[in-house]
Amino acid sequence: EIVRVAPLGDPMELKIKGYLLSVRKEDAKHITVEIHEDQSG
Repeated sequence: EIVRVAPLGDPMELKIKGYLLSVRKEDAKHITVEIHEDQSG
């Protein structure tokens, strides 16, 4: 989830598994997201 983006667009703050992570746009381009459905039931 993108939480917020700096006024000039860099860095951006992401929320991943409850953690807040700030990354530059250049680094964010390399992030791959996989969505897994809950298999518990």
